[in-house]
Amino acid sequence: EQEQKRFLKEWARRRHGPVIARLTRDFEDKRKKIVGELMQRLNGKLTEADRGQIDGAFVSHRAHHNSFSISPAMASGSTLGA
Repeated sequence: EQEQKRFLKEWARRRHGPVIARLTRDFEDKRKKIVGELMQRLNGKLTEADRGQIDGAFVSHRAHHNSFSISPAMASGSTLGA
């Protein structure tokens, strides 16, 4: 029974892993675009600490987002309009 649980957990991870990776890449791409545009608009007006705080806000948001479990429906894309 313990081996069966391990197998099912690993199987679920492998099945949902690519979807989670795609969502993570999508988030990172959007983050880079938004931060890049913001930094261009504020060029020369920010200190290094300001830049770190802006980038840190996205990292903090990502950590908060990762604290929630992704349901199988979300991972399969059925709730993402896919």
